[in-house]
Amino acid sequence: MAPDLEGFLSGFDKSRRDFLRKIVAGAAFVPPVMASFSLDGPSIAEVEAGIVANQCFPNQTLTPLFFDFSGNDYTDNFRDILRGGDINAGFDLATLTRPSLNFTGSAGSAGSTWLTVLNGETFVDLCQICVSAEVLSHPFNNNKGAGVVALFNEGTGQKGLALLLMNAGNTDVLQLVTVDPAGKLSLLKSVALGSGIHEDVWYHLTLEVTGLATPTVTVTGKVFQHSVPSNPNSPLGAQVGTTLSLAGLLPTGVSHFGEVGLVGRAVSASIATSLTNFTVTPVEGTIPP
Repeated sequence: MAPDLEGFLSGFDKSRRDFLRKIVAGAAFVPPVMASFSLDGPSIAEVEAGIVANQCFPNQTLTPLFFDFSGNDYTDNFRDILRGGDINAGFDLATLTRPSLNFTGSAGSAGSTWLTVLNGETFVDLCQICVSAEVLSHPFNNNKGAGVVALFNEGTGQKGLALLLMNAGNTDVLQLVTVDPAGKLSLLKSVALGSGIHEDVWYHLTLEVTGLATPTVTVTGKVFQHSVPSNPNSPLGAQVGTTLSLAGLLPTGVSHFGEVGLVGRAVSASIATSLTNFTVTPVEGTIPP
């Protein structure tokens, strides 16, 4: 009996079916062994033939993009999606000395999302992408934080991946979520940080997505202290908590390409969070024959 490619693909939404069909076109297809991963939707746990997970080989690191939000960094390069009136370039909210992008304002018990994206940059044909930023939380009140966004698209039903560093007293957390253009967040995975995130201190946050030229990806999120806590340009110190990691197909609505940006989130809190040194490192790659 011929392998049932279309039967296997029927478990995916249309955008995924089209992508997977391109990957296996012209190759002998054997349906992979299926399992449930932490990323939603059917996921490939083991591949027998036809599709090889995360075998995208980097061949060129493109010039990283860097923004410390001095001068016209923000006004010339970013486009606000959510709560733009509460996103402003200036100086950090702790010392008022370092150029930063500041998220201000408050949210009720239903929560609210702040979002701005790098204008005119939709990264395609990549093997991997890494986005990072320095994050500082100013007030001590309930649940608020900020982070970075990758693979964001703005059409109906589309989403992006976001890594959030949330300051919540003794229940700080590193969260990987999906975010849609309306600001709705869906949790994919979290790592408890206890009371590891302090106010008016800079932390280095990094989100990396690898395997983008293949059906399955690996998503990694980390947060680090700085050797000089008040200086976001100082060398990195110890990692806070453990590494957040997921592997599998991207969640429904998230594509293998898209925009990057910065995001804030607050629930029953004033956000008052600063970000600087936003860095985007795209890597082109190829799939072996």
